[in-house]
Amino acid sequence: MLGLFCIGLSSAPLQAQEASEARYLALIQTAVNDLRAVEAAHTPDLSEEERTQLRQRLNTARSSAQDAVAAMQKELDLLVEREAQLGTPTEGEAEAPDILAQRRALARDRALLDSAIKRGRLVVVEAEQLSDRLRASRAEQISSQASERVTSLVSPQFWRAFSGQINGDMRRISRLAEVGGEAFKGNWRQGAGWLSGCLLLTIALAWPVRKGLKSAGQKVLIRVAPPTRIRRSLYAVWRVCVETVLPLISIGVIVHVMRLSGMIHVRWEPIMLALIAGVLISSFIISLSGALLMRNQASWRLLPVSDELASALRRWTWALGGLIFVMTLLQAVLTAMSASLPLRTLMDVLMVAALMSLFAAVLLSLTRIRAASAPTTDKRSPGIGAVSIGAWLIVVAGFLAILLGYVGFSLILMRLLLWAIIVVSTLYLLWVVADDILTTVFCATSRTGQGMVSLFGVRPTLIDQVGVVLSGVVRLSLLLLAVAALLFPFGTGISSIFDQLARLARGITIGEMTLSPGALARALIVLTAGIVAVRMFQSWLDQRYLPKTELDTGARNSISLITRYAGFLIVGLWAMASLGIGVERIALLLSALSVGIGFGLQAITQNFVSGLILLAERPVKIGDLVRIGNDEGDVRRINVRSTEIVLGDHSTLIVPNSELITKSVLNKTHLNPLGRIQIEFSVPIGVNVAEVRDIVLSVFADEAQVLETPEPVVFIDRIADGRVMFNSFGHVAHPRNAYGARSAVLLDLLQRFHANNIEIGTVPQKMELLPVAPASGASPEAPLTQT
Repeated sequence: MLGLFCIGLSSAPLQAQEASEARYLALIQTAVNDLRAVEAAHTPDLSEEERTQLRQRLNTARSSAQDAVAAMQKELDLLVEREAQLGTPTEGEAEAPDILAQRRALARDRALLDSAIKRGRLVVVEAEQLSDRLRASRAEQISSQASERVTSLVSPQFWRAFSGQINGDMRRISRLAEVGGEAFKGNWRQGAGWLSGCLLLTIALAWPVRKGLKSAGQKVLIRVAPPTRIRRSLYAVWRVCVETVLPLISIGVIVHVMRLSGMIHVRWEPIMLALIAGVLISSFIISLSGALLMRNQASWRLLPVSDELASALRRWTWALGGLIFVMTLLQAVLTAMSASLPLRTLMDVLMVAALMSLFAAVLLSLTRIRAASAPTTDKRSPGIGAVSIGAWLIVVAGFLAILLGYVGFSLILMRLLLWAIIVVSTLYLLWVVADDILTTVFCATSRTGQGMVSLFGVRPTLIDQVGVVLSGVVRLSLLLLAVAALLFPFGTGISSIFDQLARLARGITIGEMTLSPGALARALIVLTAGIVAVRMFQSWLDQRYLPKTELDTGARNSISLITRYAGFLIVGLWAMASLGIGVERIALLLSALSVGIGFGLQAITQNFVSGLILLAERPVKIGDLVRIGNDEGDVRRINVRSTEIVLGDHSTLIVPNSELITKSVLNKTHLNPLGRIQIEFSVPIGVNVAEVRDIVLSVFADEAQVLETPEPVVFIDRIADGRVMFNSFGHVAHPRNAYGARSAVLLDLLQRFHANNIEIGTVPQKMELLPVAPASGASPEAPLTQT
């Protein structure tokens, strides 16, 4: 009964697991079906909209397969743990029936899960490969369109084909206009009032509201924003938003009212959508150029150009926006009326010719302005010249393609040029805005910077560095997005970037370790929190606890440094563990680093270890008076690699820590901080030595800095050459006081010896003059001796 009860208990989670496995297998099968459907629908002549829909379906299938694989992997890990809990069966011993049944069930489920996981991963790989094929087919489609050749407009054959199709095109456009007019006239009375109100709203938004919003935004920025570049950058963004959104609202409301009133025929729906798209694109281009150029407000201008150049470019951008609006609307009309190929070709040629002519006029205007300003400016940017040459080559290539019949190539070239202008201009605006915002917010003089300094105690320069680093990261991200946007017409770009980001979000597997953005963010949070905690604890230790102890300054510094190093080491290990790195891998990493350090960083490691020894054993501590070689000074700081010693001339001697451990160092304040005065002199042998001794002792006694204990002593060192050599000693409270006290004692001693007619001096020196060696035959002279 007990065995049956155990089997019943174990079968419940197994049944639940089988249900979850079936659900995961169903998800994978759905992903497989979607994958096969996308593969079947993929043809080279797909439109961009169809290709986008297939790509979205493909991404959904891949995400489902990835989620199922991740969930099954967790289930597989649980099964492995259960098998580990059962243990390894002992050879020669029969297991209990319930244990044996559970072991078999776990083995079966593990095999099924492992097979399903492999299948799901295969689906993910196939989805990625199919996504790459979709992008490649888009590039192939663009290449085929660019290489397709039609009859040139300079050929009579084209005009014969055009004249043969013109009557049908006129009937089709007349029919389109007729059905549109009937729908408009038939429902005019229902929406006439609303449409009139919309027209009044459009007029209000186009003039007074737009002007008022721009002026109000500028005034608010002057009053609120700091007087830095952030004012002009935020005003540029505000101006782009106002001048883009207001026309879009106007045309959107008009089209919506006409649609609700039934004024728009179903065949005119694409034209209305193209009308909205044209207004959006043209207004964005015009507003973007106005925000960058600021023709009438040079102090708010983002582009570093002259007033004349800004005025010239502003006029051409209005023409460009109007031309793009007409082109967008014309393409929709040609599609709605099912225009013939000759008419489409003619319209494409006219549009390309108009755009190329506009670009040529802009380049001529820029050349004229640059030539006029050349005598007054010596600076010529080679980048501007290269861009001008490239633009001229594109214009010439577009005209040649039209003449040779490669209208598709000229259209692609024109669209790429327009797209590049829009992307680069938008990138420049966002580039400047991001840098201005981040460097202004994260600035030592800003409110945010001052708050961080007061709350967290960080250095003001660190706040400036954070602003610069964040600005660099954001601008690099904008640059990558701009590159992706430039590649978007070729079937890559934003979607491909998102695909790569999704792959990175799942993690990068390195050996047995998987690094994912979540793990990196968790490790970064742990590292930041750990560093803040260590600094807070160290601040409490330095400012609150250690001053209450009886430790000296050197001991406090040693405890503080050791605590900081230990805290940072623990934080580093904690952050590595947050990345999913186990203890055994950390130990392996540390061993590998120790080998590398042993070979390449021996000196640095030696100094580091020596610094730890200095902090632990404290043979030299902060505040000690030490002598190293011929240099003597006070120890000011003990760092992890070196020790700073302030010399008597106020210069700083930086000594590697290994020098303080492996070589002899004279520490005058290590154990006994007393200083000693030594005075040596000699008197003639006929002088009363007792009187001399009493004078010396009285001088020591009269000097305030000389200590009574240990008491001063006077010794007769030796008698030589008719003089008596004295050696005397006195002690002061600190070695740093010895030099001044010795000077005062000598000054008083000399005065008293002079008053008592006692001659003092040093041991007489004997000088012997040797003659020059005589020439041959001459007798040498006797040496001259002088004492």
